[in-house]
Amino acid sequence: MTSVHGPDAETPNDDLTVFISRDGTQLITDSRAVALAFAKRHADVLRAIKAMEASVHPEIREHHQR
Repeated sequence: MTSVHGPDAETPNDDLTVFISRDGTQLITDSRAVALAFAKRHADVLRAIKAMEASVHPEIREHHQR
């Protein structure tokens, strides 16, 4: 597996396009790619996604689609 980290293990790769694909006019990614790109635990990313889904702010909910 190729590392997404630069020479400094704390610095994520600046080119995140490797984690993004296009579906028509939508740009999409998945939770595992987000976790890998930002050096986060997958469980923490899933928790953040659930919080977005439950947000009382419509501008946050409307930009999160499954």
